[in-house]
Amino acid sequence: MIAATHDSSAIVFSASDGLARDSASVYTIDLSVPDPVAEPIINRAATVRRYVPLRYALGDVATALRSPDGRYWALGVNPPEGAELAVLDVSVVEPPIRIPISRAGDAVRAMGFTADSAALLYITGGVAGRDTSLYRLDLKSGVETLIARGQYAATMTVRADGAVALIQYKQTTETSPKSYVDVIVVEPDGAQHDRLGGVILDAQGFLDGFRVAVPLAWR
Repeated sequence: MIAATHDSSAIVFSASDGLARDSASVYTIDLSVPDPVAEPIINRAATVRRYVPLRYALGDVATALRSPDGRYWALGVNPPEGAELAVLDVSVVEPPIRIPISRAGDAVRAMGFTADSAALLYITGGVAGRDTSLYRLDLKSGVETLIARGQYAATMTVRADGAVALIQYKQTTETSPKSYVDVIVVEPDGAQHDRLGGVILDAQGFLDGFRVAVPLAWR
């Protein structure tokens, strides 16, 4: 990933740091000085790219994402002292917004920008089968808001108004309940609507059937 500031006085780029698979640090170079050097902005294991088979399990750390207008980079950062979400405004190279992920072992699992690049929606949690949480981060104020909690998988797509399509793990209400996955829509106010249900998982957690939908894009 590479970008220039709005006045072209500096560039921002990511480069492999060798600390973990698919991880990188983010640097800036001030082009206005005689002997420019790369200075780190975000250190230690920001996950920039990952290639994994498609399966319905929580990922490790979400892949870095660039906003539709190109202004922001969002990165799941996983240093030894604890995970966090970092959002960098590459147009001005100011210190990034940094949101700590509170529970030990948790990480940013999935994220997506709104179409106007005004907000970032992201999922955290899921350690040891616990619930995950859906948050909204206002990029102008830097304020995050909890939207909903559930058993959300690490995939999402965002509608223009900030609603999110997610895959959620659920259980039937039988005496011996069965697990299944459902495609749901979470509105900006947290209201949830089922869109596809009844897909049964086998004892190993894999799909026991042939029909499933993965939200990839929303127009």
